[in-house]
Amino acid sequence: MTILKELWTREITDPEVRSTYEYVINLRERLESTCELVKQNLEKASRKQSRIYNRKSRSRKMKVGQKVLVLLPTKANKLLMHWKGPFSIVEKISDLDYRIDMRGKLKMFHVNMLKLYVEREQTNVCVSAPDHKVSFVATVSVIDLENEDTDDVDNYESELIETPVAVAKETLRDVHINEALKANETVKVQCLLDKFSHVLTDIPGRTNVLQHDIKLTSDDPVRFKPYPIPYAMLDTVNKEVDKMIEMDIIERSDSPYSSPFVIVKKKDQSNRFCIDFRGLNSITIFDAETMGNIEEMFSKLSGYQFISKIDLTKGYWQISLVDAAKPKTAFQTPRGLFQFKVLPFGLVNSGATFVRCMRKVLEGLENVDNFVDDIIVYTRSFNHHMEVLESVFERLASANLSARPSKCYIAYSSLEVLGHIVGTDRLSPNPDKIEVFILQTDASDNGIGAILLQDEDNIRLPVSYASSVDFGLKLSLSIDFSIEVTDFAFSDASDVPLDEFVRLPGLVLGPVHSRDCIECDLATLAFE
Repeated sequence: MTILKELWTREITDPEVRSTYEYVINLRERLESTCELVKQNLEKASRKQSRIYNRKSRSRKMKVGQKVLVLLPTKANKLLMHWKGPFSIVEKISDLDYRIDMRGKLKMFHVNMLKLYVEREQTNVCVSAPDHKVSFVATVSVIDLENEDTDDVDNYESELIETPVAVAKETLRDVHINEALKANETVKVQCLLDKFSHVLTDIPGRTNVLQHDIKLTSDDPVRFKPYPIPYAMLDTVNKEVDKMIEMDIIERSDSPYSSPFVIVKKKDQSNRFCIDFRGLNSITIFDAETMGNIEEMFSKLSGYQFISKIDLTKGYWQISLVDAAKPKTAFQTPRGLFQFKVLPFGLVNSGATFVRCMRKVLEGLENVDNFVDDIIVYTRSFNHHMEVLESVFERLASANLSARPSKCYIAYSSLEVLGHIVGTDRLSPNPDKIEVFILQTDASDNGIGAILLQDEDNIRLPVSYASSVDFGLKLSLSIDFSIEVTDFAFSDASDVPLDEFVRLPGLVLGPVHSRDCIECDLATLAFE
């Protein structure tokens, strides 16, 4: 108070005393303003981190009485965490907090520290001797797609394979026949299918055309540790192994090679048995066999009224392996090491071998093309179509190949082929596979406004067209494609959703040897 009095009455003339006091006051004000700024930045950073964390998070709800695993520090090192349990939930405190019974002690945990514990089904095991011990080898992992990062699931799952069925579930009655056919034409199709009923099955055949060999860059065997698997999944694994043994797909092995396999849980909660051959693929010599060209196949369909599609049953499984290649496909199971007798899915050269096989099977047939295991038959008349189909089925029968009935479509005017709708001299994208995005263009007032291109496998394919003025125009984009434009307009520098484009007619499949002229003006395209 004395200091304040002296300052207010100006009784002290010493500048040091006055400036020191003012310095303290100013310092306190600066500290308060700094703390307020830190608080604001902390809240801003917290909101940002919360937004980033919640991108891939989802709500998890548990019920009282369920058993959970708790993420707790280890006894040896408190900085290391591992799952302990199971413990029971006794109370739900909030949407994110639960009270857990830790063997008599009640503790509260956040939901992020909990993981639902699924108990295995109780089974009765009969043991002949009391001292007899049964040990189980766990060599497979389980991937629950519901608890995985959805950004990586598609890429990971595409490298895995699914086993075919062991008992036929489909017959020629599952083949799709064009309902628009006349009654007598439908009868002819059914008679043809009945003649080749042994070809139309969902059980893979075993071709005699060729065999697959695996050539490696190194003679050192590749071995990978088996993935762990819950005990409850052992029955599923054993059933899949029994199924492949029954189908003569695999056999026991003493190979030095070893690849792991996993059980993937699909969206319908069923299990998928998969092999992971990525290690073997890394030392495999690449096969340079030329693959099919989708654009060339589409260009051949111009002017044909009848189109059929035949899809082979698990095509790769219908090709045998040479004896030297079988040990290289060995994989672990709870019952020991097994190896494939046929070409498994997932090998780097599986596609090349299958394409080579199909070229030999279909060689010399006219009005027939294929892309991997999809066989396309196209003709202008129905009678000719039946003749070509019979020739294709005869080739498949002689090669001991089978086609899956539910994926065969006979005598349609238009069909879905490799993600496109083909037929009636038109090519358009499948509406079910179009993702909505925004097209930005600064189309001029005269001439062509914009051409929307679809980028598929690094091949730019035109799929639709729009003009800035209302008038009819037919534009030829290449030797094989032309676009037919009807009245459609949008203003300059506008954002046009893709669903506005898909209402336009698709590409017109023009004559292969026609001479076309391209007319265009400047237009810039940007995709979001």
